[in-house]
Amino acid sequence: MSSLGAIIRGLGQTLFHLGWVLLLWLTLMSVAVPAGLMVAEELRQDLGPSLEHQALRDGFDMGWYGELRYRREGLAKVLEPTRLVAAGPFLDNAEAWLQGDLFREHPALLGLGALYGLLWAFLLGGALDRLARPSQLWTLSRSFESCGRYVGRMVRLALLGAPFYYLVYRLAGWLLRLVAKGAESAASETPVLLALVAVSAAVALALVAVRTVFDYAKVILVTEERSSALGAALSGAGFVLRHPIKAAGIQGGFLALGVLPVGLYHAFGPGTGQGTVMAVILAFLAGQAVLLIRLYLRLALLA
Repeated sequence: MSSLGAIIRGLGQTLFHLGWVLLLWLTLMSVAVPAGLMVAEELRQDLGPSLEHQALRDGFDMGWYGELRYRREGLAKVLEPTRLVAAGPFLDNAEAWLQGDLFREHPALLGLGALYGLLWAFLLGGALDRLARPSQLWTLSRSFESCGRYVGRMVRLALLGAPFYYLVYRLAGWLLRLVAKGAESAASETPVLLALVAVSAAVALALVAVRTVFDYAKVILVTEERSSALGAALSGAGFVLRHPIKAAGIQGGFLALGVLPVGLYHAFGPGTGQGTVMAVILAFLAGQAVLLIRLYLRLALLA
């Protein structure tokens, strides 16, 4: 089967299991909503019935934002202007993923991420079992039995992958320091910019390669009922090495599809001058639609 055929098959197969997409979205909301409420409460305490509260209705105030970061130590400290407008959150997250900044976030945010990671590992085994064996009778008890059967192996697989991501980020830091050192004596900005683009591209390819190997390892873990996470990881690496073009085509195809929901959010997501209730509701619905599409694409890739 070609890469395109595999992509179409994955997209089609996942359409019959949208319940899992909804369940993953509800799981994400169960972590994100309490965090959002905590941020809202911090902002309420910081602003109160003040003149600044009224001023912020007319536009973002960088002076207030600087004071907020100085005064607060909670989750409100993670607010960034780039995360509040249009496609900013996705671009900001992509940059953080590329540079390893996700692991330098606020400790509370890292804790929430770890919690969601565990919940994802729990549900993923059940979702993959359902995708791999669509002809078997589906029951709620069987689904959660599958989740429990694979969760330990999924966690071990994630722990196996962590050192590889760490090595890529260490290499990226070393290369970026070399570029920065060379920039000090460079007579022109062009070579520095080209070097920065080359390093960024190499790091992105390395990160995608690691992710691809461990994606296949997750699939092998479930479809072949492997008990060894290490064995599944080695088999995943072997599969990618034997079929590099097709594996890259599938991963690249889904990465390209992932740009589409970001464009949707850029068009309908939060932006400046949105002061009406309808604009806020539209931005919220656009955000949830994007999350659902991205979760659907994630499952379709594994399918």
